[in-house]
Amino acid sequence: MHQRSALKVTFHSITLGVMLFISALSNGAEPITIAIGNYYPYNNEQSQGLISDLYRAAFAEVNQPVTFITTPIRRGVSLLLHGQIDAFSSGNLFVQGAQKELITWTPTYKVMMASFFLSPGQHAPQPLKDISDLRGYRVGVVFNSVTLALFDQHQVTVTQLQTPDQLLHVTQRGRLDYFTVGLLSGLLLIDKHFPDNWQQFDHHPWYSIDPGLTFLKSDQRALELQARYEIGLGKIKKNGRYLQILEAYWGKGNVPKLALPVELQPYGVDRIDPARFHALKRDSSGKLIEAP
Repeated sequence: MHQRSALKVTFHSITLGVMLFISALSNGAEPITIAIGNYYPYNNEQSQGLISDLYRAAFAEVNQPVTFITTPIRRGVSLLLHGQIDAFSSGNLFVQGAQKELITWTPTYKVMMASFFLSPGQHAPQPLKDISDLRGYRVGVVFNSVTLALFDQHQVTVTQLQTPDQLLHVTQRGRLDYFTVGLLSGLLLIDKHFPDNWQQFDHHPWYSIDPGLTFLKSDQRALELQARYEIGLGKIKKNGRYLQILEAYWGKGNVPKLALPVELQPYGVDRIDPARFHALKRDSSGKLIEAP
C-alpha cells in the first residue's frame, strides 16, 4: 500500500513538473510562425477566419503568441519542408509522396465536402451515396483540389476552375451540374453572391476531411510547439470555446455533427437549417457580426 502511494505521488510530481516546464517556456516565448492559405472562410489575407480563430484560441490557452503568414499552398509546403516556419495549416492535405514521412500533424477541424447544384435543375439529382454517382454529370472543382484523386479513383471527369467563386457562377449559368467544395465555403459563397436568392441552390454532403496543423518531424522546436498546441486544443474542446468558434460561422445550434470533433458531435445537428444560416449577418471573413 505504501509503495502504491509513493508511486502515485511520484506520478503526480512528474506531471506537475512537466506542466510547470511548459508554463515556464511560455513566459516571454517566441511567437510560433504558422503559414496558412487564403481560403474563405477559414483564413484571409488579414489572417481572419474560422481556422485562424481556432489556432489563436488553442495557443492562448498555453500562453503561446502566434504569428500568421498567409501564403499560396505550394510556398507554404516549401517553407515547412525547409524549416523556415514552425507549422503549416492543412499541410497534411498538400504534402505529397515520400515527403509525407517528414511531417507530423494534429487533426484540428473537419471540412465537410458537398456537391452543390441548381434546385430545381434539369438533371434532378438524387442524393449521393458514393462519389461514382457523379459519373456522367458536368462536375466542377477548384484547381488542384484535394478531391481530385478521389474523382480520378471513381472515374469521374471534372472541370477545374481557379476559384470557388468561378465554380458558383458557372453552375448558376447552367454550365455545370455540380460543383464540389467544403460545405461551409459553398454556403457562405452563395450567401455572399446571392443573399436574396440562395434558394436556387441545394447540396448533397458526402464526406469529410480532417485538416490540421502540420509540423516538421526533424525540428525539435516544432515538436515542442505541437505538444503545447495539443494541450491548448484539448482545453478549448472542454471549456466550450471550440464550439463557440464554430457557432460564430455556422450559427448557434446549427453546426453539423460531421463538422465537429467526435467528442463534441452530440452538440451538432444532422442537417443544418439553411433558412437560419442565410438569415445571419456576417462580416467579410464570414463570421457572424454578433457572434454567439
